[in-house]
Amino acid sequence: TILNISGTTTDATRYIELTTEAGASFRDHASKATNALRYDATKGAGIRATNAYGKPIWVQVAHTRISNLQVQNHSTSNNTALTIAVTSCLIRDSIFEGWASPIGMGDVNTLVNVVAIKMAAGGNIIGATYGVNAYNCTLVVPSDVSPATNGISGAYGGKTANLKNTAIFGATTAVNLAATKVITTCVTDQAAPLSGFTTQTYANCFENSTAGAADFRLKAGSPLINAGTTDATYGVNDIIGTARASFDIGVWEYVAGSTDATAPGATLTGTSSISAGSAIGGSGGTDATAPGATLTGTSSISAGSASGSGGVGTFTSDAMENNTGAGLL
Repeated sequence: TILNISGTTTDATRYIELTTEAGASFRDHASKATNALRYDATKGAGIRATNAYGKPIWVQVAHTRISNLQVQNHSTSNNTALTIAVTSCLIRDSIFEGWASPIGMGDVNTLVNVVAIKMAAGGNIIGATYGVNAYNCTLVVPSDVSPATNGISGAYGGKTANLKNTAIFGATTAVNLAATKVITTCVTDQAAPLSGFTTQTYANCFENSTAGAADFRLKAGSPLINAGTTDATYGVNDIIGTARASFDIGVWEYVAGSTDATAPGATLTGTSSISAGSAIGGSGGTDATAPGATLTGTSSISAGSASGSGGVGTFTSDAMENNTGAGLL
């Protein structure tokens, strides 16, 4: 075990918190919006175990909080990336990857914006003995790996499991819990899932679902976009801190880039002007351009504006001369 959290008395207002130093998380990386969403310690702090039966993180104190981390158990032996032996813990904005179950817990705990990737067939993506609360989580086995037996599994009843806006792909059975289940706008590739789930094709949902090139960001046109339920308690931001406007399903809130606003080529005569429109968008915004124009007389042409991450207003013109042949700009 790399980190054993134990030996402390806690409650809901006095708790242990494990997180990264400021600026050290994958959530702080300069290219976080375009980085592949998977375990990658070159993009932020990671905890990794390779020994047989090792536990990268073992939580034995109730009310523990974990955030901003990447954790991997790179062993085919039967152990998890995160083991929680207690209840009332909050795990959020983190990535867990393992060849056995990425997450195992002995009681009900809460996961928010958690990616759990199981890299081997069979078993469970999450072993949750009494159930789990999972909000805007992405729980998967890569599409080119044989399925897990269960997405979430737990054999004991008497408690309630809440699943909202959660995606479970690559499991024969999405949820196999004896606990009382409250399931709201969740998605799976299981053909006949429990009420509260809809079925979607795995290949349509993510940028890349294969083991070698995994990227569990939502891709353009994904059926998970705008398909979730508003959640002002747990769903305000996505896994990298993007504010949720439309409430997508899973950890990622898709933000479309703007497209070009253009004023096509025109011939202007007399006192005239032409301007490009405005292109306003989020990540990936592209330039607003005014293509080539022929100007005659007293004329002017100006570029529009583009705002949003990656968008910069520019001005282009193939022919910009006044009626004497002298360049205007």
